Amino acid sequence: MLDKHWDGGFLPVGWHKVTITDAVSQDFSTGSKGVDYMLQSETGAKGKVRFVLVDSILWRLADFLRTCGVTREQASKFNEQRIDHHRRIIGKMVQVEVVLGPPRGDPPRRYSEVEAWLPMSESTPVDQPTPEHVELVTEDKADDIPF
Repeated sequence: MLDKHWDGGFLPVGWHKVTITDAVSQDFSTGSKGVDYMLQSETGAKGKVRFVLVDSILWRLADFLRTCGVTREQASKFNEQRIDHHRRIIGKMVQVEVVLGPPRGDPPRRYSEVEAWLPMSESTPVDQPTPEHVELVTEDKADDIPF
C-alpha cells in the first residue's frame, strides 16, 4: 500500500517550478474565508499555497497574483471572495519555495508549506550551483544519518 506514496507525491523542501492546477475555496473555523491554490511540478509532485482572505494580509495574495502575471488593471477587477476569479490563473506557472513550517497541533507536527514565490523569468536557487559552504551527504557519510 505504501508503494503509491513511494515517490513522495508532495513537493519536498526546496525551490520548484510549478503549474497552478486548481483554486479551492476554504471556510475556516474562525469564520474567515480563504483559498488554496493547488500546485503541481513537472515531476507530478503536488502542493498548495493557502491565502486567508482577511484585509490586513491580502497583500500576500496580491503579491502572488502579481507573480503569476496578473496586472494592476486585472487586479482592480479581481474579487477575492469569488472562486471563479481565483480560477482564472489556473495554468499559470510560478516558482515556489517549500519549507518545513513550525510545529502545529496536538501532538505537534511539522508540515511543509510554500513560503515564497518568484516568476518563471527569475533565477532561483534551484537554477544555481550548490554553494561551496553546503556540505553534501556522500556515500561515505550516508551511515551518519540518524534513522
